Amino acid sequence: MISRHDVVGGGGWPTTTRAVVGLGTFPFTGQLSPVPADQAAVILDEFVAAGGQYVETAPSYHNPAIDLGRLLRRHRRDELVLATKCLAGDVSVAQQLRGELRRLGVDYLDVVQVRVRQSDPVDAVTDALAALVRAQQAGCVRRIGLSRVTASVLAELAGGPRIDMVQNRLSVIHRAEHSDALADSCHRHGALFNPCQVLERGQLCDVSVPPDVRAAADIRRRKSEYREPVHGVIRRWVTGTLVPLAHDHGLSTEQLSIGWAASRPHVRTVVVGASSPEQVRHSMGAPRTLRPELLVMIDSAYRALAAYVRTEFGVPLDRFRGG
Repeated sequence: MISRHDVVGGGGWPTTTRAVVGLGTFPFTGQLSPVPADQAAVILDEFVAAGGQYVETAPSYHNPAIDLGRLLRRHRRDELVLATKCLAGDVSVAQQLRGELRRLGVDYLDVVQVRVRQSDPVDAVTDALAALVRAQQAGCVRRIGLSRVTASVLAELAGGPRIDMVQNRLSVIHRAEHSDALADSCHRHGALFNPCQVLERGQLCDVSVPPDVRAAADIRRRKSEYREPVHGVIRRWVTGTLVPLAHDHGLSTEQLSIGWAASRPHVRTVVVGASSPEQVRHSMGAPRTLRPELLVMIDSAYRALAAYVRTEFGVPLDRFRGG
């Protein structure tokens, strides 16, 4: 079980060497399974009651039907570590921050991450970081991070503002965005690593609903990893290999996947979305670390999957899945 005592450090910042589970609020957009406002409230309440503190959002997560700011105000501000994102080179960072402070009904944000797109020049990212430093000096932002950044971009930013957090996609079957070079860069910057999509939009679960029976509004119907033959290959591997491996160790596939991500170098917060209170309780029960022999078995299974995909389809696993 992951408790609040593991995450709270100076200024509500994780100082422990053990990872914690954070709540991603993308499901509140309704772009996956529908989440009514009253259920969103219960999800957040269950998360906090289970010792959770790190809550992540973004301007693009805004849903007029769910007032996230009102839900957050049901809890003491110092109980929560609120994180959001901004974009470089579009609307000014200052304007984006004002919008988020107003939307969430708070006077400061614990973490703001610059979402780095492939088309963003390094100068635009540098300018966005400089704007966050000014907001930090004004007391509106406490910590600064980068999202979807490569090791090479992080290296180019060396000598600039302190980067407290790096968030990239990382899962048992998606490892391209957490290379050894990136881990080394995080270490040099003193940055924590904050993986997202650790459950791969529901693919790394005991049960996964096929894309053709999902609601028309569900974005997974349009994602490459949910198209055939990709979806079938991955689900056969999950049900034939990962599910038995998890169950043999007293875990669900979701808990195994969260524990695997939490065991990676420099990881301190594993962000997991939830569409129901049951999912929150399940995620919060995930282990913080996995035994070395289990990690070896997971990596062996991953290599077997990657080898099969390369042999049958002639491409690396990440390219095969897309997404």
